[in-house]
Amino acid sequence: MDGRLYVFASPTRKADFDKTGEMGKSITKIGYGPHNETVVFDSDEAVVEYDNRHFKK
Repeated sequence: MDGRLYVFASPTRKADFDKTGEMGKSITKIGYGPHNETVVFDSDEAVVEYDNRHFKK
């Protein structure tokens, strides 16, 4: 969405985001995506899971 990737560890927070379009408290990492996109995470757990699934150098 809007050139950003959104990563959720919590299904509840994802459902809330789908309803409101608001992320609330989040972690934003600029240029962290596979094509240098900004990635917005709902929690530290989401960052860990993303990193486990996407090799970061």
